[in-house]
Amino acid sequence: MSSKAVSALNFWPSRNEFLLSQLKVAGVLAIACFGDKWEPSYERNKNHNMTLFWGFHVVLLILSIGTWTHKAPRDPNSSRITFLS
Repeated sequence: MSSKAVSALNFWPSRNEFLLSQLKVAGVLAIACFGDKWEPSYERNKNHNMTLFWGFHVVLLILSIGTWTHKAPRDPNSSRITFLS
């Protein structure tokens, strides 16, 4: 019997892409944690200007719908998910 340890990641074809995306998420979470502790800050549920708050949500909705795209898969018989980016 061989006692050579084999990682499950070696059999994963897109592990580099997955690990890169996890590093990106970790970076976003680090920035969010840093911003959450930034002084001066106010309570999270205490929005001072509700018109501005909802206005920006509407702008973000319009921008997200306006930039929504669909890419057809390279292989028409493929059942894989095609990401929007």
